[in-house]
Amino acid sequence: YFVELEDEVVDAGMESSEVGFYKWKDVPWEDLAFPTVEWALLHAKDHVIPLISNDDADDSNIIVQERTKYVDEDGQWQVKEG
Repeated sequence: YFVELEDEVVDAGMESSEVGFYKWKDVPWEDLAFPTVEWALLHAKDHVIPLISNDDADDSNIIVQERTKYVDEDGQWQVKEG
């Protein structure tokens, strides 16, 4: 989701132990708890942020990311696109 915050106060909820605002160069990639967080951030960086930063863009140009994630029989995260 993309929203404008009323202020910069955020708190961790039931599913987060820590939250924060980071510049792209400072994102603690190795500390992200779930692969889906990394996927969502990279998708936003590549496909959403350039569009919403462009005054001529509209929501119809935003690419929806469709993935199914699962743990395989070896206990490894796998991704199925589409």
